[in-house]
This record gives sequence, C-alpha cells and structure tokens, in this order.
Amino acid sequence: MKLLVMRRQWLLDFAVVSVVYFLLAYVVLPALWKHHEHEPGLASLPMVTRTGTGIPGDPLNVGLVGSRDDILRAMDAANWFPADPSHCARVSRSSAAWCLTDPTTLRR
Repeated sequence: MKLLVMRRQWLLDFAVVSVVYFLLAYVVLPALWKHHEHEPGLASLPMVTRTGTGIPGDPLNVGLVGSRDDILRAMDAANWFPADPSHCARVSRSSAAWCLTDPTTLRR
C-alpha cells in the first residue's frame, strides 16, 4: 500500500514539473523574449536559416547585402564559388564512401 502511495506521489510530482516546464519553455519565456536589433536596416531581414518547408534552423552568422547578381560578381572577383546544392544521391554516395572506408588505410 505504501508503495502505491509513493508511486502516485511520484507521478503527481512528475506531472506538475512537466506542466511547469512546458508553460515556462513554450508560453511564458517566448512571450517575454524580445529581440532588439541595433542596426535598423537589418531588423526586417531574416536572422535564421529556413528549410524548404519554412522551419527555422540555425542562426545566420553572416549577412550579405545586395542583389544575387552583385553577390555572385563579388564572389567571382574574389575567386570564390557558390556552394553547389546538395542532392540526396551525392550526399548518400559521400556518406557511404566515408562509412565503408577501411580505417586502417587512413593511418599514416
């Protein structure tokens, strides 16, 4: 009987902690979170990457200002090349090659 009471108390404690965490993490703190941009021109620009479906990702560390043509010309002048888009097949081949490489051949 005592074990049943302890288990019930533990479950109640766990439920209360879970609800408090959920409210803090997903309701209270996001409502209090404010972002102040020191550069007014950057305030309306995206601050994180987005997936193809619009899900926010990692924060951007570098922002390029200008049209796509201006940026590509500047990269070309600096002998930089834009990254190729990753295709599933290319990523799969690279991953398979890395996974299937004999580790003893990597030693010097």
